[in-house]
Amino acid sequence: MSFLEFAKNEIEKAGLFSEEGDFYGGMIGKALMELCEVFSKQNHSEMSANIVASLFKRLTEWQPLSPLTGNEDEWIEVGPGIYQNKRCPSVFKEGSEGQAYQIDYFVFIDKNGAFYTSKNSRKYIESFPYVPQTIYVREDKDKREQEKREND
Repeated sequence: MSFLEFAKNEIEKAGLFSEEGDFYGGMIGKALMELCEVFSKQNHSEMSANIVASLFKRLTEWQPLSPLTGNEDEWIEVGPGIYQNKRCPSVFKEGSEGQAYQIDYFVFIDKNGAFYTSKNSRKYIESFPYVPQTIYVREDKDKREQEKREND
């Protein structure tokens, strides 16, 4: 079985070609097949396929491929005195000389599996170059249960 046959079969089994349902009228399946066709034409080895797929995933997540430098040309003013990094949209600073911070360094997962960020998600960047990352923190299923165990 070729990669394209495999991909088409998996996309069909997932119902992503369906014009009904929650998958944008089959657009998701078509988009995936287009990407798979381009990827297939590139004739990757297993190693280069993994590298390209990994880098492509980072790009689709708006993540830089190399460390942020913090240089002046990486910033754009998005509000009065608020600067956003052009290469990583989750990195900001207040004032042109302010300390940079990443707003989604910690992403919390609640007891129902929902992901969210809060004021506690922020991490101040001590120095550049800086490689953004995200740490996922699973909340306890029931904090009262944990407190009970600690008090026993």
